[in-house]
Amino acid sequence: FARAAAQTSPSLPLPPLTLAASLARAGRGDEARQLVADYRQRHPAFEAAHVERFMRSSEPRYVAGRQRLIDTLRELGLP
Repeated sequence: FARAAAQTSPSLPLPPLTLAASLARAGRGDEARQLVADYRQRHPAFEAAHVERFMRSSEPRYVAGRQRLIDTLRELGLP
C-alpha cells in the first residue's frame, strides 16, 4: 500500500517515508536507506519529527505506531 501511495501521490510527504520504513522492517534496509537518501535530496529540511505534524492522534496504539515509524526513519538516516 505504501508503494502504491508513493507512486499515486508523489507530492505527499509521508508515502515514500512509510514505504522506506516498511522496507526496513521487512529486512530490506539497503533499499530503505536509498529511499530516505533520495527523499532527503528532494526535501533537505524535512526531519523525522515532522512526521508527528502529519500524523496527529492521541490514541495510544496510533501514537505507538507513529513512534515506531519515526524511530525507524531515524535509523535510516532521517534527522
